[in-house]
Amino acid sequence: MSEFKPTLTDEEQAYMRALMLALEAVRDIRATMPLQYLYTFCMVSTDEGKGGSEYAKDAGVSPTVMTRHLLDIGDRNRQLEQGFGLITQERDRLDLRRHHARITPEGKALVRKIINALKTVVPRSKLEADGLYDLARVLSPADRRKLAERLTAGLREEKVTANVS
Repeated sequence: MSEFKPTLTDEEQAYMRALMLALEAVRDIRATMPLQYLYTFCMVSTDEGKGGSEYAKDAGVSPTVMTRHLLDIGDRNRQLEQGFGLITQERDRLDLRRHHARITPEGKALVRKIINALKTVVPRSKLEADGLYDLARVLSPADRRKLAERLTAGLREEKVTANVS
């Protein structure tokens, strides 16, 4: 038997597994999605309506870098090809030089996937009390995501059935 002892606690590992599940939703869009794009998407999703210069200042990057990131995660990237479609930039009707970033329906769907993944964190004590700790440890991140999606869908169906009755 090995004397190896993990550095992280079970709870810390559970949070890291949830983060991996959340990042899987991003990897489904592009397996090599740059972290800067994800960070920019998070900035827009938490504070919609700003322009590129404002996001650049908040992120501590140059406006030209932020403009590229906003374009790449938007409708069309900087090469005028199809972007990721996670945000859109709308021109300000009162100041045509300004644009306001907002989340698209595709972006909102990604936010929901990320939130569902992060909700999979369950403290070890709760899993042990429910007799599920061993099951949670053997499932891969992809299997945990599938299980969470199926359970969430089942809960939605139960709510609909209860509301109809």
